[in-house]
This record gives sequence, C-alpha cells and structure tokens, in this order.
Amino acid sequence: FGLGAAFVQRHGAALLATTQASLHRLYEVLLAPVEPALTASGTRELAIVPHRRLHQVPFAALHDGVAAVARRWSITLLPTAADGAHGASALTNGPLTVLAVPDELAPAMAHEAQVVAGAWPSASTLVGDLATSDALRAAVPGPAVVHIACHAQYRQSNPMFSALRLADRWVTASELLELDFGSALVTISACDSGRHDNSSVEPVGLAWAFLAAGARGVVVSRWLVDDEAASRLMEIFYRELAGGTGVASASPYRTTS
Repeated sequence: FGLGAAFVQRHGAALLATTQASLHRLYEVLLAPVEPALTASGTRELAIVPHRRLHQVPFAALHDGVAAVARRWSITLLPTAADGAHGASALTNGPLTVLAVPDELAPAMAHEAQVVAGAWPSASTLVGDLATSDALRAAVPGPAVVHIACHAQYRQSNPMFSALRLADRWVTASELLELDFGSALVTISACDSGRHDNSSVEPVGLAWAFLAAGARGVVVSRWLVDDEAASRLMEIFYRELAGGTGVASASPYRTTS
C-alpha cells in the first residue's frame, strides 16, 4: 500500500511468491513438526499462545505449500493459556454498535459502517461526528459486538499510548482500560491495530487493552488496511457471524460468495 498500486501491479507476482516462500519456511519450523498430532486429533480449531517475537507471526497466513493454513484450521491467538478460546466461538445474536470515522483518506469507512450494520439483526451506528470518545464510553457495556472503523496509531516507544482516532480526539490504550466492554467481541478496523510490544511477555498494545477491559475477543490488523478492501471483507465477516459461524472461522477463506 505504501509503494502504490502501480508498483504492486508491476511486481505483484514476485511479491506474492516471495511472501509465500517466507510463510512456507515459517510453517515448516512452527507447525509442520506437530502436524501429525494435529491431523490425528481431527481438530479444526487451533488456539495458539505465542511468546515474545512469535506474536509477530501471522499464523493463519502460514503456507503449507498448497494453501494458507486458515483453509484447514480456525486459528485463535491468545495472550495467555489461562484465557481459553472463548473468543473463537459463535456469538449469540445480540446488539451490535458501530463507530466509524471516515475522512478524505478513508472515505469507504462510511460504507463499511453501513454494510456491517446491514448484516446484523440488531445494530446501531455512530458515524462521523457522532463517533466520539464519549459515545464509546456511553455505549459499553451492553453490545455483544463493537465495531470501530477509524485510523489508529501504534506507539512503539510506549505501547499504552497507542491510540484510536475517534471524531473528537485520539483515545489511548491506557484510556481503554478504564472502560468495561462486558464480554463483547471488538473489531478494530484500522491500520496497525494489532501491533504490540515485543519486548514483554504479554502483547501490550490496543488489542491487549481491549481484552484487559473485558472484551471476549478482538479482531485486529497487523498491517496497513486498504479502505475499500476492508469494507468488502467486513461485510463477509459479519454475514458469516450473523449466520452462526464462529469468530475464527468467519472469513473470506471459508465463504463461497
């Protein structure tokens, strides 16, 4: 995304081959040694507790030489083994709250809010100037799902100052700790929302802050987010969730549309 569409079009095939080769090497080191045991167990769900730099590994994207492993297993990352994999399970239908802050750099966030709300049986939307820090504080606890589409910033020097850009101001990870998300699933549709500190055992950052504030699970991005692609992906994701698919399995990998 940073180099522009023209660069990607010229070098897309080589970039894809290089990426898949790296992902395959990681697969050979991290998953291939235990694959016989996983196959014998017949499991379709993996709960992985990474440690330090392993938090940087995109486990669902690891490539076995044929396809991404997300086509074979539903993968959930956990900050600690004691947390369990409850975030991966299917949701019972409950209210959904959408906050979206579109701007000239990300105009499709408005459409994203519309399609996410449209895919859910009971949804309320706060778009533009309505999506404020006070509105987020007032909305929780209560919703079964909270979807936030906005810009994000990761602060490597102090991960607890990583922040989300709502309509009125930036809201830091440390401020999120003061809220109560009441076991809601939280989706942060924002660039770098899944980045975190690699120098500590716990993956401290925005996702960690939501979990510490009571969220049952957090859906995040480890990289830059393409505005229009995010809108299309989230429509599929929430349609799958509303149909009873578990959180870790609700992805374009598993849809036929």
